[in-house]
Amino acid sequence: MDQNNLAHKWFKKGCQCDRDPEKVRQALAAFEQCVRLDRTFAPAYVNLGFIHLEREELESARDCFQKVIQLKPSDPEGYNNLGFVYEKMSLLGSAKQMYEQALHLEAGNTEALINLAQVLEKEGDYHQAVAHYQQAIRLHPQAVAPHFCLATLYDRHDMFDEAEKEYQEVLKGDPLHIKGLYNLGNLYIQLGQGGKAIELFQRLLRLESLGYEEVDRFTARRYRPGNDGLSLAEA
Repeated sequence: MDQNNLAHKWFKKGCQCDRDPEKVRQALAAFEQCVRLDRTFAPAYVNLGFIHLEREELESARDCFQKVIQLKPSDPEGYNNLGFVYEKMSLLGSAKQMYEQALHLEAGNTEALINLAQVLEKEGDYHQAVAHYQQAIRLHPQAVAPHFCLATLYDRHDMFDEAEKEYQEVLKGDPLHIKGLYNLGNLYIQLGQGGKAIELFQRLLRLESLGYEEVDRFTARRYRPGNDGLSLAEA
């Protein structure tokens, strides 16, 4: 078996292990073996980066995503991922550069707009943060994430009417959005609307009884082997 095929074999093994939280170390070893065999195997570096990120090994995660950018310089996703690592490292200036580069490559990239807005809010630039969330909503009105992020921003600044409206948009797009249900329930408590809060919390309890969980950021962005090559995982 040539090295390329062997690298794919190790990648598939890593993906199988990566689905099981008890086999993270095996997944890490498999992806590392994959890139030893093929230094250009970008999806393996992506998955390695997320494993390191989840383990709070930020420098290793940074190195992986930097390698992805070297291999795929025109893919905005790599810049979003590296920017997120820089955020975790409290390097907000570097994070902004990465998100701005992602937007340079794809002007309507929702994730980059949201990420940049979050950095701007951390820097205290409230108005620019709102503007970026609103731009993401204009470009992608059906997307839930920008509505949720804008809602939480309004919520933190005690703009309750605006926050309620955005949370309602979240639940219109995703009636099972756990954080949206929880936050809106808490907002109704603050507004003295206990009946509405109880209704939302009852919905949350029903979801919990069904074992419903939201897909997290890391799971949603890993690469998996597809029937015709490699594709981003949806869950």
